[in-house]
Amino acid sequence: MIEFALAMPLLLVVFLGGWTGGLLVDGRVIGAEAVRAGATTAAALGDGSASATPETQAQVDQQVVAATVAVAKQMPHTTLRELDIYRPVPNDPNSGAFDSANDLFDRFTFNGQASWVPDPTQQSFLLVYRTQQPPDKIQVLVGVHLVWNYDPPSASQSVHLRLTEDAVMPLQKTPSHPSTPGISVSGIQGNVYAMANAGDPMWDLNFNANPHPSPQFSQAFPVINFDPYKGAITGCSSVVVNQDTHPFTDVNPADCSTLPVQGGGFEAGCNPPGQPCASASNTINASQFPGAFCMVIRATFHIAAPGSYTFRIFSDDGWILGIGPGGNSGLGKASPDPSQTLVHNWPSPPAAYHYTAAAGSPSPAAGYPVVAAWNAPSSPAARTFGVDFPEAGAYPVELDYMEIDDNDLSLTIGTQYANPIPAQP
Repeated sequence: MIEFALAMPLLLVVFLGGWTGGLLVDGRVIGAEAVRAGATTAAALGDGSASATPETQAQVDQQVVAATVAVAKQMPHTTLRELDIYRPVPNDPNSGAFDSANDLFDRFTFNGQASWVPDPTQQSFLLVYRTQQPPDKIQVLVGVHLVWNYDPPSASQSVHLRLTEDAVMPLQKTPSHPSTPGISVSGIQGNVYAMANAGDPMWDLNFNANPHPSPQFSQAFPVINFDPYKGAITGCSSVVVNQDTHPFTDVNPADCSTLPVQGGGFEAGCNPPGQPCASASNTINASQFPGAFCMVIRATFHIAAPGSYTFRIFSDDGWILGIGPGGNSGLGKASPDPSQTLVHNWPSPPAAYHYTAAAGSPSPAAGYPVVAAWNAPSSPAARTFGVDFPEAGAYPVELDYMEIDDNDLSLTIGTQYANPIPAQP
């Protein structure tokens, strides 16, 4: 009896430990089922365009969250903390495991009141990156990452574990959209300018002068796809260019080639803190922000058929798009689609600023009618707008870009189902 009394505490610890460990294992099994359910839902929804009414990013994400949580709430003695919907980087060395430093992801946190709240600072997994269409060379994956606390039921257990589980699924083929008219681009020429002052777009100051200033250098490019967002290029595993790299570099997905924006000993977007452009003998701008610059891009859009086109521009910072008369007659006038307009200017510009973008106003350099603009600073973001083309044929284009500091920088223009617009064959 004395021996049993002495052994009783040890037996209780062993029993309770085994019981607690069993609940922990049960939770891990249910957690794995939960993230698989979420990833399966995300893979089926894709960019939301397969629905009868195309869905927004928030609507798609909420369905993924709901599918995951419906299973996860069955985990015993668990406090759910965080849920991330993510896209692993191409050729991910972590085999699809969530990597917040490199993956595109949308984050949700549990507010403790049965509600999942999106983190507005972590919403980079845009719908444009949730498509799988030929000729993609790499299978696009979508994943769900779940974080929870395991709270042991026994009062004798003081350890509270934070656990995670991931699951990835191949994205289903995005339905084709045969009604979308074709568009391609040719004759892309960029003129690069220094800022007149730190953060001052050259079209606000320089282009109000007469004559217009001379560029630091000019350069031809195959596509308008400069420093694309991480994970945007699915078929070029060797390309390491993204919105965090310098100098500003054009990436052609057709052959995975890269072309730095440089000329005359200058490179665009150089000298950011900690990332000097070693090959440049000079920076574009000697102001407070030596990485700041502007570029006026002239090109030609080739329109296969008349109609309304939805464009998507991904940028950091601002831009202005003007389109001149063209088409087969040479007289066709492109105009903003009234159902998809986008013209935004700096809310409180300094007194020295003179240019304000407006639909139909002349673009700063060529004087083409403005069809859309984000004439203001911006963190990396995609924005959509529509343009009506009255007839097929070629249209001259001016796209003005500004980078007002020396951190992130990016500019890609694509249509709704092509990003970027491909070069004319």
